[in-house]
Amino acid sequence: MTNLFKKNRGNEGLTLVEMLVSIFVFSLVMVVITNFFLSSVRMQARISEEQKMLREISYAMEYMTRAIRMAARDGHDAENERPDCISGIREGNYSQNRESELVFLNYDRSNCREFYLDEGLIKERFGGERVALTSSDFEVEELSFGSGGTDWRPQGNDQSRVTIYIEMRSKDFEEVSTQVQTTVTQRRLNVLVPPEPED
Repeated sequence: MTNLFKKNRGNEGLTLVEMLVSIFVFSLVMVVITNFFLSSVRMQARISEEQKMLREISYAMEYMTRAIRMAARDGHDAENERPDCISGIREGNYSQNRESELVFLNYDRSNCREFYLDEGLIKERFGGERVALTSSDFEVEELSFGSGGTDWRPQGNDQSRVTIYIEMRSKDFEEVSTQVQTTVTQRRLNVLVPPEPED
């Protein structure tokens, strides 16, 4: 009778409770690993989006600062058919109709140049063409130009400054945004050169 209650230890299997516990532990470990993997993928995509946005905002900022730095002093010259970029201002450097727009005479004095915000994109109007400086992957929420504490119609040999502020946000990742500000000093001297005497 004692043999009826003895178990044969060599052929023993898992009980239902042991099987359920092992499946639960395995599932829990898989959920943790999967969440860690998905979190890493999301973080990598977010970092990639941030880098792309920083490259784009850096390009736009560098492009605008280079052009603004070389702006020529504007004073309408009908005899030489030089364009009047800054309406109503005599001998000025920059003008704006609204805070998100800057107009000035290009360094070669042949065309007016304008940077402005249009439907979430930074755009340039130059020589009759309009070109977007930023892509539609991002939305520029704010673009503003300020005088940097200087007069844009300087007297004498004072140099004008322009402060540029850009706030940009990703369309794909709500939490990815950045703000950049810089101040540019005009490199072309505001020295009025008197005309050469005629012989």
